[in-house]
Amino acid sequence: MSLATRKKHIYFSILMILLVMGFFVTPASAAVKKVPYLKTEKRVAIHKAFSLKLENNEKPVKWTISKEGIVEFSPTTNSRLTLTAVGAGTTKVTANIIGTKQKFTCKVTVYDPVKVTGSSGVYLNKSCTLKLEGTDQIPVWSVTNSDVAEIETVSKSKIKVTVRAKSVGTAYVKAKVGSRTYRHKITVTKNKEKLKIAVADCNSGEDAMAQCAINRLGAIATIVSSDCKVSKYDGLIIPGGVDINPSRYHKPNTLSYRVSDYQDKEQLKLIKKFVKAGKPVFGICRGEQLINVYFGGTLKQNISNHGSGLHNIKTKSGSRMRRLYGKKTSVNSSHHQAVQKLGKGLTATAWAEDGTIEAIEHDKLPVFAVQWHPELMGSKGNIVLKDFLKLCKKYRDQ
Repeated sequence: MSLATRKKHIYFSILMILLVMGFFVTPASAAVKKVPYLKTEKRVAIHKAFSLKLENNEKPVKWTISKEGIVEFSPTTNSRLTLTAVGAGTTKVTANIIGTKQKFTCKVTVYDPVKVTGSSGVYLNKSCTLKLEGTDQIPVWSVTNSDVAEIETVSKSKIKVTVRAKSVGTAYVKAKVGSRTYRHKITVTKNKEKLKIAVADCNSGEDAMAQCAINRLGAIATIVSSDCKVSKYDGLIIPGGVDINPSRYHKPNTLSYRVSDYQDKEQLKLIKKFVKAGKPVFGICRGEQLINVYFGGTLKQNISNHGSGLHNIKTKSGSRMRRLYGKKTSVNSSHHQAVQKLGKGLTATAWAEDGTIEAIEHDKLPVFAVQWHPELMGSKGNIVLKDFLKLCKKYRDQ
């Protein structure tokens, strides 16, 4: 067979294949387009009108629903059906082509766009804010279990409400609008998260020592600057460091050295932020001195016999230090400056044998400090550090 003949046979074979494909495929494709179908799912807000259509159908249709009270429609035999969502829930809308066994079903879900949003969990003695969304109507708020939670405040618009957790358990906050009531479940639990403690940066290594001591006690300590977010922390430690500039307490510099205006400024900002937020503040050595200066006190710029070693102190009756250490104890020394005139609201609660003030407490605020270095005293130093963490937990949970 010649080459030309073989080519003719090949062309003829390809042509026959194409003709056969056209014969079988084209009618099938055309037939698919004429098969009736109905959307299988529909989601719509309550009180809204919507429509369903049985596509590719010209025959009369009987429409039915599986559950009453979800949607309503007027009887019709048309392929298009107009419905109204009347109640939250799910129903099946079925289109039956009359005179045939063909049925097509659409699952219709009607939802209520009005809902109470906000936290579903809240810690004991904390508050959460809830909001009624999806309506402009004014709700009436209430709580099902007043022992667990209570309405603390309601916004001027009445749309938002603040709920305070009173005890561990579950309660439902209800917003009544007209004849409908919307419920929001809240669960009150104890806060078991680790305490987060801010340690003021001092660039001398003493901040790192305080950080390590706190971490060993199970809290999370972070060295921070004055731009930190107070809301992230449960308390503040002002560690030891360089001398405070006497200009901070309106005195000339006589025997202060290695002063740092920048460090003074940064740490005073931190004290102010935490005091304003009502969170505990604890001072160590220089920290005690700076807290005293913050509240308007002054310092002795140089004292003797407090540079190293241990010395005895006595505590004030009824004070935190008396509760922690009894009438007398011994502490370490590493300072040459000390509190002179006490700041406003501060009380001395421990003294060395030479009269040096070794501890101070604020009369009303959760602020106290010691002149020694508990972070370097092992288990004995941990006594006051643990007490500070206990104070932080109390203020966090209240």
